[in-house]
Amino acid sequence: MRRIWGVVASLLIIMTMLSGCMDIRLDFFLKKDGSGGVNSFVVANQSIMGDGDTTGMDSDFVGELGIDEEHAQIERKPLEYYKDDMLFVGEENRVLFNHPLIAFSDISQEEELRWSYQGNSVYRFEIPLSDLSNEADEQERVQMGAVFKAMGGKVIYSFETDYEVVGHNADYINENTIYVWDLTDDIFMQSPEREFGFMEIRINMAPSKNLLRRGLEEKNDLDRTQMDFHGEILKVLGYLKGTDEGLELDRELTRAEGAIMYSRLLDLEDEIIAFSSEQSDYMSGFTDVPSWAKDTIDYLHYKGLVLGLSDKLYGSNAKMTEAQYTTLVLRALGYLDSEGDFIWNASVDKAIEIGLYKDDLREYVYIHDGKDDTEFTRRKMSYISYNALFFENIKTKEVLYKGN
Repeated sequence: MRRIWGVVASLLIIMTMLSGCMDIRLDFFLKKDGSGGVNSFVVANQSIMGDGDTTGMDSDFVGELGIDEEHAQIERKPLEYYKDDMLFVGEENRVLFNHPLIAFSDISQEEELRWSYQGNSVYRFEIPLSDLSNEADEQERVQMGAVFKAMGGKVIYSFETDYEVVGHNADYINENTIYVWDLTDDIFMQSPEREFGFMEIRINMAPSKNLLRRGLEEKNDLDRTQMDFHGEILKVLGYLKGTDEGLELDRELTRAEGAIMYSRLLDLEDEIIAFSSEQSDYMSGFTDVPSWAKDTIDYLHYKGLVLGLSDKLYGSNAKMTEAQYTTLVLRALGYLDSEGDFIWNASVDKAIEIGLYKDDLREYVYIHDGKDDTEFTRRKMSYISYNALFFENIKTKEVLYKGN
């Protein structure tokens, strides 16, 4: 939902100067029945504008939402009504999110809309007030505001929810569930009294079915809707170490990093330390392995768990694909491609088939993070790895997570 309020503000300024009057409204909603989304409409005073076609003038705003149509339904319809004997004409856009909590979390990564986890199941929703200081000086603001309001123009946004609201600064509440902010005055002020409209909502989401996983998630109280959740909790659990640059979840995974994660999923770190001490002269033959990965790759090679690109090259800095990493994860869970349990280049399909991601709040289709689908990032690796921790090995009937 890139620059959601900035778009409205720019449209407001342009249309106010050209036509003298508009009604602008954003209505968000999130309900216990699982529905959620945003309605927007922008209508202009046709009595002033004349007979020009205003249908579709809100389409640019919807384009700025940045919502994948696979994850939402977008409906558009024309609007026409009279107010104070003046005809207003425009368009309404209704966006229904397939998974509202995930959608609100993802669009909050953009510049304007804020959706953040406060802990204890409380989420905070904010929309900053638009800053028009670069568009008009104080006198122009006053004049624009006077004309805008004289012609019946309004700027409204609301949030409807039947969840428990623990805090807000709405101007008024309709029907006990619709929290309304009237920004008609604020938007033309040089220094508005409030920097943003906000509300805080307590959302008790369904817990994980796996009791071990549920306990870890409740103990650490991290936001399960957030796209970085899997990387952050793997860090807490000691599986993902990160670099000097942090977790770097947007960066593509390398083969060396994939091998390290594979060894941690298998809980081999103690064995690797012992092996490097007892057989310090072991040589895998690979000449391209960095020092921080050498002991791990030597041991995995010794055990026959990984192969190189050639006798001399492991391909440490080469990008690892999702199919390659998922193959390692499936092997860790007891599925062997060598015995026909799956085909390595169809490993992703096999992971979905066995239900590897069924207990995750963020469905598999939501792990893509704006990168090209061919790019396998550390974020996607984290998603797969975290889910695998609580899945039973088909041979030992034990889960990978050992409580480290």
